[in-house]
Amino acid sequence: MIVIGAGGFAKELIDILEVKSNYSDKNLFFYDDINHTPDSLYGFKILHDLNEAEHIFNEISTDFCIGVGSPKYRYLLCNKFENLGGSLKSVISPASTITRYNVEIGLGTCIMNNSSISNEVKIGKGTLINSQVLVAHDVKIGDFCDIAPGVKLSGHCQVGKYVSISTGAIILPKVKIGQNSFIGAGSVITTDVPENSVVVGIVQSRVVNKLTSFEKGL
Repeated sequence: MIVIGAGGFAKELIDILEVKSNYSDKNLFFYDDINHTPDSLYGFKILHDLNEAEHIFNEISTDFCIGVGSPKYRYLLCNKFENLGGSLKSVISPASTITRYNVEIGLGTCIMNNSSISNEVKIGKGTLINSQVLVAHDVKIGDFCDIAPGVKLSGHCQVGKYVSISTGAIILPKVKIGQNSFIGAGSVITTDVPENSVVVGIVQSRVVNKLTSFEKGL
């Protein structure tokens, strides 16, 4: 498997991949063609160009997962490596709790340690559920979202595609978050959020800025 990325979040995937799937330095690789990274990470080879990645896909495995948090880059990197012949895979920590009742988890989703997924939950493709996230019953989360550590999504919430929800934010029941929005750390969201919005605040949240639509920002 190739982990796309070699930064902070990619590092957090190593333990899960080693424990759950018995990966070793013979079949687990990282990819970073942007930053000036070394040639290895904890003994695992870092690939620096697409030719190296394509060689791994041809000779060892087509599996890859996304090791970056940003919705935009998760989306772009997924398309890039699927077009190269890769097969997007989910990474789900055995230390997470996922009910067996009607949970739908999209391809390429990462669910990290100590998160809890309740009944009747739907999570889209390529989304990141970070550590200690609570996803209550009947929640729907779109594709390529970034749900940061400690976030709480209350029952019947809806989170659109490409949304970032920062550390410790709380989304109250039945609230809808429009796609391509950003929720600030520690915010308590009590009312629906329009798409392409930046929202911060405690108790009475407010839109403080507007974002370019996701498609226009690519």
